[in-house]
Amino acid sequence: MATSKEARLSLPVPDVPAVSHAPMAVTRVNHRLPALLVLFATLFALFSVANANAMDMDDMPDDPVSGKMVMSTAYNLELKNGQRLRFANQDTLDAFLQDPTKGLKGVASAPATHNHDDEEKSVLCPVCGMASSVSSGPEVLMTHGDQAVHTCSMTHAREVYEDILSFQAPKEGEAAKEGHGFCSGPGTTMLNGFSFSGNSTPCILLWFPGWVLDSRVRYIVGGILVALVGVFNEYLLQLRRVLRKESSVKRLMSSNAPHATESAQLLRSTAQSMPLAGSCGPAWFRTLSPETQHGVHSLLHGVTLFVAYMLMLASMTYDFTLLLWVVAGYVVGHYVFGERREAPLSNGEMESNFL
Repeated sequence: MATSKEARLSLPVPDVPAVSHAPMAVTRVNHRLPALLVLFATLFALFSVANANAMDMDDMPDDPVSGKMVMSTAYNLELKNGQRLRFANQDTLDAFLQDPTKGLKGVASAPATHNHDDEEKSVLCPVCGMASSVSSGPEVLMTHGDQAVHTCSMTHAREVYEDILSFQAPKEGEAAKEGHGFCSGPGTTMLNGFSFSGNSTPCILLWFPGWVLDSRVRYIVGGILVALVGVFNEYLLQLRRVLRKESSVKRLMSSNAPHATESAQLLRSTAQSMPLAGSCGPAWFRTLSPETQHGVHSLLHGVTLFVAYMLMLASMTYDFTLLLWVVAGYVVGHYVFGERREAPLSNGEMESNFL
């Protein structure tokens, strides 16, 4: 048994070559790696070339006058606040300068794209300097090509269309001279967010055409004017309070109610003996009828609203200094004309004051 067992154990075993797949796989990857690198490099190069061509095509617009592709950056019409129109040659640029209608097509409002993935691109309006959207918003179209002048409103777009040459940027010497000015631009009624005035910010147009705060002196005078309007508004509020008291006393004096209270009777008799004691109301107002007095109250109410809205418009220029002037005017006006509130008196104390 032991011999047969040893014989079985000693039987020759044929040599079977070991198969190892790992080295072959590594070899295949090593052979394919250069090919993959070459493929990726080729795709990257093709993508870069295509992107460069697309950028070059975007950088070569059509001439607004002739419609030819603009291959040079030497023939430009520079507009205020940074926008420009490019031309193919000097001849078309001169033709546009002589007659802008040869290159202008009209005014339109570009539809909103509603694409929130791309960052919204904006330029500055050549009229007022406000930020204007390129993808949506009013624009002045050209006769040929996709070039356009973007504005903040249809009103400014029509102004540019009717007289685009008046919004041409100054020459280099004039620009350097204007660079030392207090602000830039012909004047705007609203800045792009709260900011302080400076050389890089548009000039403020305060309330009416021509009231442009384009110098430091005008800016200070405009601020003082805004503050005085705030003081005047507080004066109107005080005047209305005084006139209301006058009207209340007059109604009390003319009251003949049989069931009037004792304090009302005492106040009426005191008012008759000392008419409007301690009152600073105008004498002419006392002679008016109740209906006329109510009309005066209504008129003053309208004037107060008008002044308040004018101050609101001054604040809505988003000039932070003008906003501070408005607040300062209200503070000073309230200190001078504001009602000083004290603890209310009881009925007994009120009656004792009239005795």
